[in-house]
Amino acid sequence: IVFCLPGINLNNFSKPIEKLAARKKLNLPQNKKIISFFGSLTGEKGVPDLLEAVDKINNDLRSKILVVIFAIWKGSPTHERWVKQIKQREPVIKLFEGSVTIPNVIWASDVIVLPQRTGHGATIPPISAIETLTTGRPLIVTKIIGVKELINTKNYVLFVEPNNPNNLKSAIEHACNIKNSGGVDIELINEFSLERTVATYLEVYNKVI
Repeated sequence: IVFCLPGINLNNFSKPIEKLAARKKLNLPQNKKIISFFGSLTGEKGVPDLLEAVDKINNDLRSKILVVIFAIWKGSPTHERWVKQIKQREPVIKLFEGSVTIPNVIWASDVIVLPQRTGHGATIPPISAIETLTTGRPLIVTKIIGVKELINTKNYVLFVEPNNPNNLKSAIEHACNIKNSGGVDIELINEFSLERTVATYLEVYNKVI
């Protein structure tokens, strides 16, 4: 058995983008703590947990943050239902539908939150988590398969239990006080490099032949 990590082109994520410039491109406010989620609007991705968690955040902090949801539609029949619920929570939550450059999203944010409930329907480990870790941005992520085995203590990572809005709410409040290092995890970039993945497959094929 050979475990081969997926090859990901992470070069675009390892090149820092100035936060204010990234926010300007996305038309985001400069004076708010921005917590971002990007992905499809489904229960599996933890969208209901995120909405409930935001509802529970204390009023003082709610006035200082903006939760931005960058939605990707993948044919889910529940998409419009979640869109309606998100819009009911404006101005604390902002919905962004359309094409975006994910490096801009991550570098414009103070915290990335990925509250996926299980590993079903996602690459293992989730590519979005790897992309975030590459930038050094604080990450809130659930303890699902493929994530808890990957993440090390060098990164600003807050683990939460899946399907637990109270746990997620506490993590968001804590993450808003983390000072972002802006550091890049070179070791992580190398682990998921396309060159390393290709070399691993080639070694396996040569052994089979």
